[in-house]
Amino acid sequence: MLIARPSHPATTLPPDLIGRWQQVAPDGRISLVEFRDDGFNYAVEPFTPVVFGPGETTMTVGPATFARIFGTGATVQGVWREDSTGAEYFYRANGTFNIGEPGEVDLFGTYIERNGEIETAEARALVSVDGTNLIFDVVFGGQFRVPFTLTGDVLTLDGQTLTRVPAFIYKIFRAEEWQHLRKAGTTTGAPIDVADGYIHFSTATQAAETAAKHFAGQDDLFLIAVETAPLGKTLRWEVSRGDAYFPHLYREMAIADVHWAQPLPLVDGIHQFPAGAGFD
Repeated sequence: MLIARPSHPATTLPPDLIGRWQQVAPDGRISLVEFRDDGFNYAVEPFTPVVFGPGETTMTVGPATFARIFGTGATVQGVWREDSTGAEYFYRANGTFNIGEPGEVDLFGTYIERNGEIETAEARALVSVDGTNLIFDVVFGGQFRVPFTLTGDVLTLDGQTLTRVPAFIYKIFRAEEWQHLRKAGTTTGAPIDVADGYIHFSTATQAAETAAKHFAGQDDLFLIAVETAPLGKTLRWEVSRGDAYFPHLYREMAIADVHWAQPLPLVDGIHQFPAGAGFD
């Protein structure tokens, strides 16, 4: 994914550490981190709104403002200087960028621009494990160790708690709701979703209880799988039933969000979820 890597030997992370993790701040702000099997740690910014000024000579990404140095086109391609720090961002047509700051080696990464928003991922460090410590060989110099503990899907790093983000979340639709999404291309969800102002989803471990609580005895249902990563900041994890965190989508659901859909049959009063997919 990234076009530049530090000159360190490859390392292998424990399989139960590999994946995307998130930390939810009290104000609802989400921080994302990925650990991949090539040993790299990625700090991932969720999709952030991008606003261009007149003539696309200025660009605002969240709270940061940039001025175009050179480059043309109706995208972020070109070289931009961040007003407050003077850092220069070089955006290229192939979806890569590098950041240059005085006194630092450039950081390389990728960006995705979509629907007026941008997501970036930066190479930060080579990661290895030494007992109960993660060792970070930082791209732009230095090395540091961070104590960690891993219990199920909860990762504690030096006092910070992160929860593993599942690759997929699930929505149960009645047949007419599923048909509406297929025909219209978007949906605001079921009546309860419209009333609450967001679309309710469940994880694989929560879906069976959701079906039993809200769809007891109902047949002609469909189970919809949606990948979490592309949802960016529109997906929030909020405390709900049983003080557990549930996924809530704060935008319309699009047919393009659907990874797969299949009937959810009712047999002897129990909904039959797919085998081997983590459903309880």
